[in-house]
Amino acid sequence: MTPMRLYAPAKVNWTLEVLGRRDDGYHEVRSVMQAIELYDELEIEPAGELRLEVDGEREACDDDLALRAAAVLDSGAGRGAHVRLTKRIPVAAGLGGGSSDAAAALQPGQWTVVNTGNFNRALLVQLNERLGFFIGMVEYDRLLGPDARVAHCLAALFNPTLTPGIRPLVKISQEEIGHLAGLSRQRVNHSLKLLEEAGLVQLEYGGITVLDLAGLKKFGE
Repeated sequence: MTPMRLYAPAKVNWTLEVLGRRDDGYHEVRSVMQAIELYDELEIEPAGELRLEVDGEREACDDDLALRAAAVLDSGAGRGAHVRLTKRIPVAAGLGGGSSDAAAALQPGQWTVVNTGNFNRALLVQLNERLGFFIGMVEYDRLLGPDARVAHCLAALFNPTLTPGIRPLVKISQEEIGHLAGLSRQRVNHSLKLLEEAGLVQLEYGGITVLDLAGLKKFGE
């Protein structure tokens, strides 16, 4: 493994709606999240064993999500690594710092022998469902065009765990989509018209109706 430096952004919740209580005692929630410029920094280099060093407001522990992520993906192969985590995101502040740190450690190609999205996503379930948001950000950044970024951004809102019960009509503005996709409102408007012409969405007053979710997920592939 080549030494590397990774950046893990914080997130904010634009909206947070608490829904019904589940059988396991937890509540379903519906939220729109966005990454922000505040970030943690991970430096990873080869070592004889997995070891975490933290520079920030908290101490390293074996239960750290970044270390757990590395351990799960290493799967006993014994490759080992020294993970140096510089904490800038406040702890327990609802900014997703731990999840983002783990997502950075899970970036494809750093640990896994089987470098496939499906394999990595299956492992994420063992750690934290919120990791999917940050891994999704990495995937969006690798898309070639802004139209595909808007399509995948809309499709990501239909995560059955993060946004249970979401309806085909998504009440979201073009400006909000721009924040999520990293595009201007004007560019989002252009992309939405293209997606509407393709029969994937229908533009409504105050929102967007998704007509073909599978098509949005595959758009640009």
